[in-house]
Amino acid sequence: MRYLKFSFIFLSVICLSLAANAVVSKQDMANTINKAGKQRMLIQKMTKELLLVAKGIDVETSKTNLANTVIEFEKVLTELSANTINESIAAQLKKVQKKWDKYQPILASVDISEPTLHKVDKLSSSLYKAMNKAVQLYANSVAD
Repeated sequence: MRYLKFSFIFLSVICLSLAANAVVSKQDMANTINKAGKQRMLIQKMTKELLLVAKGIDVETSKTNLANTVIEFEKVLTELSANTINESIAAQLKKVQKKWDKYQPILASVDISEPTLHKVDKLSSSLYKAMNKAVQLYANSVAD
């Protein structure tokens, strides 16, 4: 009888532990999806800040904001890439990184020449779409 009581308690503790881990994993995944989703907003924000500089609106503040937004985007992209949960997300984040590698130098140099602004339109849109696909992959991985 004592053995059965101990076994029951032991199994209960293990079940509770596994349930707690599942809750933490779901919360971690929700945070990851939120971070990935925020990347899309940061892409739009960086583009807006560059365009504010191009239009001569609050130039110094816009440049500072742009530099800070670039740092935030890079930090989160690095975190997401280092902690992927499956190969399809890892592959998509590599595509995002390649697109970012083309866009980032324009933002860093704050190049506001007319030809570059045309590139910005295409690059930011392409980067946004690639990041959006990554967000969808994260969301689908939770549904599976």
